[in-house]
Amino acid sequence: MALVVLHPANRVILSHVNHYKTFKSAFTCIVPLTIMARVCCNGTRAIPSQQHLIDTIALPQHQVPNTSLDMPGPLSSSSESVLAPSSSPMPTQAATPQPAPAPVPAPVLDLNLADLELMMNWYSIDIHPFSTDLEYKIVWQEALRRESLTYPFLMHGILAVSGLELGRRSGCNASNIKQQLYLALALGHHSRAVALSQPLLGNINEENCKAVFLVSILLTVFAFGSSQVLNSGDACNSINQLHLVFLLARGMQQAYSTAADQIKGGAFDVIMKLDDYTPWLPHDAMTALRKLSQHNKNYKRYTVQNEKNAYETAIDLVQFIFKQIHGGSTRPNPVITWATTVPPLYLELMRARRPMALVILAHYCVALHHLRGIWWVDGWSVPLLREIWSSLDGEWRKSLRWVVAVTKFTP
Repeated sequence: MALVVLHPANRVILSHVNHYKTFKSAFTCIVPLTIMARVCCNGTRAIPSQQHLIDTIALPQHQVPNTSLDMPGPLSSSSESVLAPSSSPMPTQAATPQPAPAPVPAPVLDLNLADLELMMNWYSIDIHPFSTDLEYKIVWQEALRRESLTYPFLMHGILAVSGLELGRRSGCNASNIKQQLYLALALGHHSRAVALSQPLLGNINEENCKAVFLVSILLTVFAFGSSQVLNSGDACNSINQLHLVFLLARGMQQAYSTAADQIKGGAFDVIMKLDDYTPWLPHDAMTALRKLSQHNKNYKRYTVQNEKNAYETAIDLVQFIFKQIHGGSTRPNPVITWATTVPPLYLELMRARRPMALVILAHYCVALHHLRGIWWVDGWSVPLLREIWSSLDGEWRKSLRWVVAVTKFTP
């Protein structure tokens, strides 16, 4: 793609949304872009608002995400009239057969080369390793192709993820104009995917459930994959960024589950079936988690009601996802599973940087480290571990010895 000279005066200020109380609002909680939000999740108290202001670059007209994607359908009435047969009166006697008129070219818009590049990238490169199972990938791609032709928000979701992957490619960095271009395209398509899919959340039915099911996955992937690259200059705030990603992932999980209940068999069974693996936990991981659990049980200075129980549940879930990873799971589900199943109270404690919550989060970083080969997971573990380490005193850092050894993290 040719480099585009961007006018410095063109900036896009992304507005922020206020109070979200249901999973429906998770589609508008655009984690990498937000956030002046007060999020209520599963009945917990509201999270204090935060504001992140992200300036993106405005694109030349031919590079702007194509809003014609939002209006699929037949040719307009004007183009139909171009192709319509002549309405002149018929002769009273049989006419001599005439040769068929030559086709008249229909009006065609200029190609959106930026969007075409994103689509070619999506289909030519395995940028979405949601599973290493070939059958899963084939069904997934076919489902996306079919549903996206009916629901434009899904097409925007595909282009958003593809643009994000291009912007994260090796060789792209914050000063690279091509990275800025790809990320701006990704953000534009992501915004359209969110805006167009939101109205369906209150009316998920047999017709749209597959599209909602698929877009919930794409938006979750976008949240995990975009936060670090879009907030690379805010490395000391990784915990808050992850907290926001977790909130969005939980909302997407509710949309995913509601849509899944409407899907009636067929090829989607391949996508929806549980992953096939044999749970297994290495001895060193088992020992580390046993020590962590014992530490939690023996600690007497917790001040929040049910704090100890929230930690114990979070530790059990870390063990569960470790068994998935080491047992041969073919999907990166463990990363999202933990985010969507830990108690809401734990998320509050994590955001408040309570020491035990941070130690447990450090053990979750081991899972992120193991799955770092997946492009949208890569980039989380080191910034998180660095912030966790700096937030703990010497006594609590002793609980990170196994984590440091496994990840080879250098404080």
